[in-house]
Amino acid sequence: MYGLGYLSKLSEITTAKELEKKIENLKHTLKKGERAELIVSLDLIEHVTRYSLRYGLSLIEAEELPGNKILVVFEYRFVEKQKAMKSR
Repeated sequence: MYGLGYLSKLSEITTAKELEKKIENLKHTLKKGERAELIVSLDLIEHVTRYSLRYGLSLIEAEELPGNKILVVFEYRFVEKQKAMKSR
């Protein structure tokens, strides 16, 4: 994927509440087709899919990292019905 040097700039998400807040924020800030990467504690892996489904983000890639961490890549692929109707 990428060189691991840039990962030091990403902070690790260690709680389910923090993960949910971050994914909810991504839903409101990403535009259709944009991607975002998060580093998540391995303990939260079951929450990643649940929250991504809840907030309409596609989980497109996950890579295990040293130290019980996972790099997760999300993409915003969907447009909400209200937004789509307004743009017509």
